[in-house]
Amino acid sequence: MNRKVISTGVLVIFSTLLSSCSMNPLAIGYRSTPNIPNREWVNTNPSMIQTSSSAHGSAVSRYTSKGYSIIGHGQTNARYEIDAQNARMLAVEKNADLAIFSQRDLGVYSERVAVPVATSQSSGYSQYRNSNEYESQSRDSERTTVYEYQNQHYRLFEHKTTLLRKN
Repeated sequence: MNRKVISTGVLVIFSTLLSSCSMNPLAIGYRSTPNIPNREWVNTNPSMIQTSSSAHGSAVSRYTSKGYSIIGHGQTNARYEIDAQNARMLAVEKNADLAIFSQRDLGVYSERVAVPVATSQSSGYSQYRNSNEYESQSRDSERTTVYEYQNQHYRLFEHKTTLLRKN
């Protein structure tokens, strides 16, 4: 068999696996640039630039002035830090040549959440007899949960990804 046929087959399988198991958290906020043409070959080893959030835009501008085109970008906030390798995996999935990734700690936030404190069950019994000697009985049961509101604290992180392709 030809080496080119084997490597093409491996790339097809590799890209299929990547797209089928896209549990990449950076893919959630990602938007592709419209009208980007597909290319015949797949870049399985895109370059990776990790920068500060404030320098993200200037890094993108630097590479677009060098002949790169933006094929997509995304921003997502999460309660955990996302590893920069997720940006590289997204670049492979979207067939980019370069991924620019930045993250920023947005600080500590809090939200009020209901926390169950106690659960109680009560039951009641009633009996009724009318003048015709008709008797009615009923038994009621009620389950009650008491909630307390507490502040829950968490850190929030902003993640930006821009994917570029060499013209």
